[in-house]
Formats: sequence, C-alpha cells, structure tokens
Amino acid sequence: MDSNRLKDRVAMVTGGSRGIGRATVLKLAQEGAAVVVNYRKRGDRAKQVVDQVRALGGQALAIQADVADQVEVQNGRAVGSGTGTRRYSGQ
Repeated sequence: MDSNRLKDRVAMVTGGSRGIGRATVLKLAQEGAAVVVNYRKRGDRAKQVVDQVRALGGQALAIQADVADQVEVQNGRAVGSGTGTRRYSGQ
C-alpha cells in the first residue's frame, strides 16, 4: 500500500465491486483504510476486489446488502466464514 494517511479508518463503498466503486475501494486501500466492499448481486466481482486489496497488503471485506432497503440496513448483520465475502442477513 502506498500511504498510511487513512490508517485506522474503515470505509464502506457501495457498489464497490465494479466501475467507480472498485476504483474508490482500491484508492482508499492504497491510502491505508480497511475497506468494506458492498455489493448487491455479484459476489464473485466483490471477492475479486477484496482479493486484489489483500494481495496489495490491505484489509478488505465484502458484504452483500441492498442499501436502498432501510429496514434491511437497520436490522441486518454480516454473517459468514472468513473467506472475505459475507452474506448480508436481515435477521
């Protein structure tokens, strides 16, 4: 990673598995932030971004969630194993 300007910070990027979101994840990780990659449907792409951040020495985690659903966001939680990808559960 290039910098530690954002060391000890955590950033969540919605749509972080593709396009501008992916670029944002990578830049935040380069600056030292631990990054949560939020995705709605394409877990495979989110995992690729997480793997890329980790390969560069950063910290990242993917969480599936529909952030447009307020109830899901307020009541949900991340669950899963240590694979770097989490399924968002509204429980």
